[in-house]
Amino acid sequence: MTLNSLYFLPFAAASVLCVFLVGAVFSAAHRKAAPAQRIALLVISYIFTALFDYRFCLILLAATLVTYFGALLTQRGAKWAFPASVVLLVAALGFFKYVNFFLESVEKFFIGGIGTLNIILPVGISFYVFTAIGYLADVKKKKYAAEKNFVKVALLLAYFPKIISGPIVRGDDFFPRLEDYCGIKYKNFQTGIQKFAVGLFKKIVLADHLGVFADDFFASPSAFNTGTALLAVFSYSLQIYFDFSGYTDMAIGISEILGIKLCPNFDLPYLAKNPSDFWSRWHISLSSWLRDYIYFPLGGSRKGSQRTYFNLMAVMLISGLWHGAGYTFILWGLLHGLYSCAFRIADRFSGSRLSGSDKAPVKAACILCNFIIVSFFWIFFRASSFSNALAVIKSCFTAHGGISQPYTWSFFAAAVLLAATVAAIAVSRRKKLKKTVSFYPLVDLGTLRGQVLFICFAAVTIIMGYFGHTAFIYGNF
Repeated sequence: MTLNSLYFLPFAAASVLCVFLVGAVFSAAHRKAAPAQRIALLVISYIFTALFDYRFCLILLAATLVTYFGALLTQRGAKWAFPASVVLLVAALGFFKYVNFFLESVEKFFIGGIGTLNIILPVGISFYVFTAIGYLADVKKKKYAAEKNFVKVALLLAYFPKIISGPIVRGDDFFPRLEDYCGIKYKNFQTGIQKFAVGLFKKIVLADHLGVFADDFFASPSAFNTGTALLAVFSYSLQIYFDFSGYTDMAIGISEILGIKLCPNFDLPYLAKNPSDFWSRWHISLSSWLRDYIYFPLGGSRKGSQRTYFNLMAVMLISGLWHGAGYTFILWGLLHGLYSCAFRIADRFSGSRLSGSDKAPVKAACILCNFIIVSFFWIFFRASSFSNALAVIKSCFTAHGGISQPYTWSFFAAAVLLAATVAAIAVSRRKKLKKTVSFYPLVDLGTLRGQVLFICFAAVTIIMGYFGHTAFIYGNF
């Protein structure tokens, strides 16, 4: 059951009602409602996980126990606790996600007849394992104390709005929100339901329609002419943005309704001028996690240029592996690593004119170039194999005939993104912000005008929505 499933709406409504009633009962009994509501959220989160497969709950619980006791033992001075806990968590992720990839590689390149194992991929394991490792590392660095309340640690990993596709939360951000938890509030409901609706629009109106076109093209790239091939590549670039940012908006929205604010995970990534800027705007929780727990511990940019390039390549390789067990994902990560290194070299020789220029033509050229490069890198992310990726690239860069498909939804999605970007620029300038940041077009649901606008937006979403069985792209990771 994903967040765009028809079954999720009654589940979410029942969850909100349950948390509200638990809070009302305990408040009426003159006891603190927050602890009971946190327990209710944890039970709901495990029910949500069990709806995929009850065995996922057992794996999640095991990871939680390792994280909880590992952090406490680390804080008490047990030097073996941190590495042992991390090894167990990484081993679990490696087993469930990468064993079959390893066996297939051995069979392909060395010896045949090995076969693969019938291994399930637990929902959200990539996200909650990274969350757990980050928490353990923060406790080891004494950034904050290990949490003694088991329910809070369990929610850190299992909280259902973010378990499928993040964002990857941090303990120092999440625990205070649980400690100050105030339950269901009308103000939060107003903003949360609108953010959820925006995310749903991105998913079922934009991403899913674009996915129909992208799927047809990647299934048979040679059947389409050159212009359509280029359009399909850029359409997938839009699809993955609307799909993933749509999920994030829905997760943030339902979480805000429940009374817990999650950090944003996207900030107008296709306005990025360079690879560093892109990764500070795309999947922010993962990018910052890789920076803080991999890049900086390796030395960051403090140990000379060659070490910096090595660190960048290592981080992007890990990013590629994290996204999927496949050589195309590895190559996608390595390409981003090479791009980051190449830009640093070019920027150094240009005297930082590429990254520091405020001239509009230079900024526009950098944004356009970065978008084109990132879009072509997405080919390896989307392609089912190397041969499929090479066929897509050949279709884009050789003049040939074939099916001509000026796909209307691609132009509509591009127009929506452009309008949202212009609006974000206007709002950022009006607020005199140094950087253009994204925003939600929220209305006041306490007024008739706001209610009419929201109902119309919801109606448009339903009328224009694509209701095929389409899971979130990042739900596979």
